[in-house]
Amino acid sequence: MVGVAYNAGMANLPFRPARARQARSILVFAAGLLVLSPITQAADPEGVTVSLAADGQQEAPNDLAVATLFAESTDSQPGAVAKRVNGLIAGAIAQAKKYPDVKVRSASSQTYPIYSKGGRSIEAWRMRSDLRLESRNLGAVAELVGQLQKDLGLSEITLQPAPETRAKAQDDATRSALTAFQDRAGLIAGALGKRYRLKHLDVGAQGVYPPPRPMPRLAMAEAAAAPIPMEAGASTVTASVSGTIELID
Repeated sequence: MVGVAYNAGMANLPFRPARARQARSILVFAAGLLVLSPITQAADPEGVTVSLAADGQQEAPNDLAVATLFAESTDSQPGAVAKRVNGLIAGAIAQAKKYPDVKVRSASSQTYPIYSKGGRSIEAWRMRSDLRLESRNLGAVAELVGQLQKDLGLSEITLQPAPETRAKAQDDATRSALTAFQDRAGLIAGALGKRYRLKHLDVGAQGVYPPPRPMPRLAMAEAAAAPIPMEAGASTVTASVSGTIELID
């Protein structure tokens, strides 16, 4: 309890506004302490907290094929090498436009010199340009790649879930992870004879894709005009949930 001392001798002193304001400030401060004191005493200590995590998985079909092909040439004249490579890419684009289900676009392109053994002079120029194909029609991609391999090399083919397919799988995996987190939290609290309340939660998701399929240069000529064999399969999409719970009676 907070008290304010009173000096009887002060009653005979002349009235001074400054002294009166000081006395009022002391009384207001004391009253504030009396109001705050019960709240401080009633605050409950924080209960025991537990950190835990859980995962959820969902299979997603690989319904999107992405293929990267390239044209490459070497010549002593940079103009000649550019003319050949650009012609091959233009022809491939024209061929790809016959397949409306396949998206085609030019990718990276680079030209660099080839030096002599002594490194003092340029013997030739090499140019490479990439072409990217993308489609959910796997059969069309396989057929088109087989045709383009007559003139182009194949860097890789990647089979993966389309964006909307992956998003749906992520939602399902997240629901599974949240259910697993809730079950684990209930298990921990129940084993200790407690209930729990959620304090903090983090939710994340990631996709696990199969690696690309590189194609050796020698196999390309043999596979020209023949459809590329592709087995779509599925990818695993994983969602993770981590958080903190507080145990309560």
